[in-house]
Amino acid sequence: MKSIYPTLYSLIISFIVLIISNIIAFILLQEYFINESKNHLNKNLYHYMNLIQIYHENPIKNQNLTDFLNNQNNIIFNNEYEFLFIQKKSVPVFLLNLPLKIEFFQNYLKQAPTIQVITINKKKFYIKYLYYKEYEILGGFEVSSINSKIISLLSSINILIFILILLITIMTYYISKYQLEIPFKNLFIIDEKIKQILIKLIHRQKINKEELTIEEKKFPPLIQHMLKRYINILVIFSNTANIFTRYTNEIFSYNQKEDVYKKLHFSLNELIPILHISILELNFSTNRFEKIYEYSELNIHINNEQCLPEQCIAYRTNQIQVLTENHKEAHCCFSNQILFNHSLKNKILFVIPILSISKITGIGLLIFNKDDIINLYSEQFLTFEQITEILKNHLQIYFNIAGIISHNISILESYKTMAITDPLTNLYNRRYIIETLNTLLYISERNKGELAILMIDIDNFKNFNDEYGHQIGDEVLKIVAKVLKQSIRKSDIVGRFGGEEFIIILPNTNQKYAFKVAEKVRKNIENIHYKNFGLENIPKITISIGISIFPLHGYSYDHLLRKADEALYQAKKSGKNRTMVALTSPSMSISTNISD
Repeated sequence: MKSIYPTLYSLIISFIVLIISNIIAFILLQEYFINESKNHLNKNLYHYMNLIQIYHENPIKNQNLTDFLNNQNNIIFNNEYEFLFIQKKSVPVFLLNLPLKIEFFQNYLKQAPTIQVITINKKKFYIKYLYYKEYEILGGFEVSSINSKIISLLSSINILIFILILLITIMTYYISKYQLEIPFKNLFIIDEKIKQILIKLIHRQKINKEELTIEEKKFPPLIQHMLKRYINILVIFSNTANIFTRYTNEIFSYNQKEDVYKKLHFSLNELIPILHISILELNFSTNRFEKIYEYSELNIHINNEQCLPEQCIAYRTNQIQVLTENHKEAHCCFSNQILFNHSLKNKILFVIPILSISKITGIGLLIFNKDDIINLYSEQFLTFEQITEILKNHLQIYFNIAGIISHNISILESYKTMAITDPLTNLYNRRYIIETLNTLLYISERNKGELAILMIDIDNFKNFNDEYGHQIGDEVLKIVAKVLKQSIRKSDIVGRFGGEEFIIILPNTNQKYAFKVAEKVRKNIENIHYKNFGLENIPKITISIGISIFPLHGYSYDHLLRKADEALYQAKKSGKNRTMVALTSPSMSISTNISD
């Protein structure tokens, strides 16, 4: 029922237009017919006057003026509302179609050959009076007769126009109905397809554009454009949602920062091919950026040592910076490095702050091809500025999640470090040393290798604490721990075993090399200049070292530790500040028990 309303509205509007046009036509036609009637009246009155003159000059026998005029067929008036009256000295001579008696006119006659408007019995007449010798000629027409002509003409035209409008309206209704039926059917098909897409979105299934193909010829260009736009948005949303879901499901399982950002890279690359990506996190202790991850197809390598946090607007303002080929200077020293060495022609660079729990922990640099971004979001439906804003929001979400995971990994690493390290010296603690030693002994036995243990004790440290205090003693322990760590290989393990006692594990090391390392460590401790560490008037600190070798001195960690401790006791007993190797002991079976 509602579908017929537009047709009715158009019909009503057509009638309104018709009425207005009739009023205008009536006014114009009335003026036209009055002028035509005046011309007709002038012509006939003067013609009668000429006929009378002809009759007087050449009278016809046996025929009076009335008969003569009646025989002039070419001047007889066909309009019943027009009148003609001729008289001779007030004696009527000729009368034709006179609607009113002549007495009504005589009081209004004027001696002037002009057309006058008079009113008789509330009727308006156009009349003209002429006289010739003894004859007077009076002619005229009623205004209402003109209006009747116009109304009759307009009525005929209106009937034709009405019939034409009605036919056009009926034809328009059926044509519109026929033209809209197919598009509406297609709309129902599209509605069903959209439902299927929503179901796929719920189940996180990928959607292809082919699933939403429609017969474009059935729709006008504007609707085609709108449908394509919505289809494109649905497909983009579907694919980005699926990628994002996989990204969030997998990224939380990683426990290495590099793996987290590698997953970030691969997930974003599914959306838009990435030409370059650099991830830099801030080391708050040094206030410097550290490179965590980098990949580049453009041979770009970021130097993280050349930029401070305060030099990066993206970091300071927590706002993504977008740079194109039109930018000569960037807002970050990292992006400046890129602009200095490479062109961004047909490319776009994003500098993205990495946010973790309301704290900015780093920045990311991404470079895309401009065309790849436009192809993803379809610039025919969105402006490039709108596309950039959408992409900025996507990137920020991805980087924020990666930042949170990375921050959690840092926290876990710090907790793990606290669990296995000594809080004063930052060396491994006793428990970690024993666990690691047990593992290394198993590996050494399987590989038929050797392993050395150095048990170290600071000489006379109890007396030192009594004289200088525990605060100075703690500072000395920190310095000794630092020198111990600097004196060994990266593969070696050093830890605090308790109090002023330290231990060093040397994998794949025989007795000769172990003694050499022990002497190097002893001399380095002996030669420490405490003034360099801010401590004045500190006496020389020395250490004693006991060495045990696997499998020479035992097979289990407890036997090896006991042998190293015995050797340390002999070094103390022999005068301190020296290195002693344990005596050989009989073979023992490997013990895997871990005890503190």
